[in-house]
Amino acid sequence: MTGHVGDANPLAAVADALHLRGFDEIILSTLPRRVSRWLRLDLPSKVRALEVPLLHMTNALPDAELADVA
Repeated sequence: MTGHVGDANPLAAVADALHLRGFDEIILSTLPRRVSRWLRLDLPSKVRALEVPLLHMTNALPDAELADVA
């Protein structure tokens, strides 16, 4: 297993990883819509434009836990 520090821009980080390693699928995990900065930026749609299959998962934290995240 290896790691890589990516670009601070999430779309640029995904694009860089695709160019460097050539993945078959992208798994994008976000917080729920009301607290997710990535969803406000419409990141899933932008990643889909890279034409690689995308699985988008949203975490369903209880409201009490979301207060600590936001």
